[in-house]
Amino acid sequence: MAKTESQVSLAEALEVIKNKLSGGHQDFIDMTLDELKLHNDKNADYAKGGKDPLGNFHRVSQMKQIWPNMDWSTPVGTALDYAFKQMDAGINMIAEGYEGEVENVDTRFRDVHVYFKLARILWKETKKIGYPNIVRDIMSSEPAAVVATFSEKELEEA
Repeated sequence: MAKTESQVSLAEALEVIKNKLSGGHQDFIDMTLDELKLHNDKNADYAKGGKDPLGNFHRVSQMKQIWPNMDWSTPVGTALDYAFKQMDAGINMIAEGYEGEVENVDTRFRDVHVYFKLARILWKETKKIGYPNIVRDIMSSEPAAVVATFSEKELEEA
């Protein structure tokens, strides 16, 4: 008699998957299974209690819409985006009354502090060379062309 889904252990299920998908490189299969477990474990932190497994992305996107003039594609914007992701995860844990499976409220909020410090550093560097679109201009230009746009004094100050 065949086992039901609830009677099959995770180890047995993984063995079946490995046997059924044996045409590829074994490391690829192992990496994929590791990523599946990591996704499952981390998603428990974001979607506790059967909530939206993509809720973190939806909530952070809504937060960013508060500031329509913010250029989120800059390094400062990226650091803030990362901070918001961690902040949302920590707030969600508090709101839902649990500690995370992979990371907890404290580690999430510590990450927020790190990303805000990095945002401060990036903002300071951005102000040295001109803002707000100078970063995007640098990323889309040849290095020699970017250097040519600054005076010698500006280059020394940067």
